[in-house]
Amino acid sequence: MAAGGQDIGLGIGTVVDVVASAAFLPDDQVNDSNTINLGGGPFSPLRARLFLDGNLGNLFVSANLLLDSEGPPRLDGAFVDWIDLIGDGVVNLEIGNIPTPFGTFAARTYSDVNPVIGTPLIYG
Repeated sequence: MAAGGQDIGLGIGTVVDVVASAAFLPDDQVNDSNTINLGGGPFSPLRARLFLDGNLGNLFVSANLLLDSEGPPRLDGAFVDWIDLIGDGVVNLEIGNIPTPFGTFAARTYSDVNPVIGTPLIYG
């Protein structure tokens, strides 16, 4: 879409995970070792991620909301990118809760990309 010569876009997406896990086991067989500090974890019976991406010209906004059946909703990532900040084609600005660009931790956040369930020990 274009409005006044500006490109405008909006994208909404989701990933839903249903896991047969500790919720179906007797209490004496539940292992809580892979629970995060905020509550919930990768073995929660139901998790959903909502994605919102939008742009207005050179300004891009991204947000990622995690809904976990065993913990409170939380914003996993939210940032703003301003591409070509001063019009020289070189300077860009990124502000917010930005996933780490090193390693594969950012990719492991998403169940459709993660080869294992849970966080690798090195990040614990």
